[in-house]
Amino acid sequence: MSYKAVARQSYGHIKRLRHATITPLHHFNFKADWETNLEKAIAQAQKFKDQGYLVDECIEKGTFLESQANRVVKRLKEMGFETQLIPVARWSGENVVFVIYKPPKETQATPSAPKPKEPKKAEADKLYERYFKTFWGKGSKQPDLQEFAKKGFLVDPTKYVALITPNAAPLDSLVKMLRDEQAKGTPIRVFDNTPKLQVTTTKNKNAGSRFVLFDDKGNIGVRIRYFREVLKVLGKGKIKVFSPGKDMPLYLVREDGHAIAIAPAMDLDVAKAVTVDSLVMQSQQS
Repeated sequence: MSYKAVARQSYGHIKRLRHATITPLHHFNFKADWETNLEKAIAQAQKFKDQGYLVDECIEKGTFLESQANRVVKRLKEMGFETQLIPVARWSGENVVFVIYKPPKETQATPSAPKPKEPKKAEADKLYERYFKTFWGKGSKQPDLQEFAKKGFLVDPTKYVALITPNAAPLDSLVKMLRDEQAKGTPIRVFDNTPKLQVTTTKNKNAGSRFVLFDDKGNIGVRIRYFREVLKVLGKGKIKVFSPGKDMPLYLVREDGHAIAIAPAMDLDVAKAVTVDSLVMQSQQS
């Protein structure tokens, strides 16, 4: 019997490069164009700072091909941002630009799900410590806490789980999917995360269960080992579960708004799965 290889889903970004014949002359012209115009482009961008544009932050993100920039602009405008494209150079017949943006005013912001109460700092710090301790092994690169503070979410080294803070802005698709599902107001499951549930989950894993299912059709599931670890990190309390659907991330959200996303199990096998409802019921009977 043979098994078809299945690529593991992760949250890593993939950049696709267009095929083109690039000569040394292309590089020379681009470099000359870049060096001539870069300072002018930055100076042009700085003029928008007084209008409320986040110029420094945007320049730090680097440049885009204009075709890429247009997709970014479209998404930002959907969220109420104002944008400007600042050309720097040309590459392969296309402008290379900075995208600078201005956040929407509070009075113009798109209505979103109500923000939960901020947890006490000590409580949040304990959550972060558990997350780092659980998903960063001895040989792993240390988490970038500065990037975490800036973006409001942090993906683990295996790119299989991600911790999301209550105030993380929906600029990344991983966060935006969660905010969209929360705005709908109806989680797919709600349960109490108790020590007994964690023990029950471990027993099921040791008994051979490989996955946990969260919907009645058996389409939404994650690996049980990640589910077990996430329960430990989140700690005791009510958990709301959100997911956009099959082959999409699963979000476990605490009452204080902190959430952990788990990548879907692309090789999901219902014959080797247990439902979250069954785990909860077993824990209540133990």
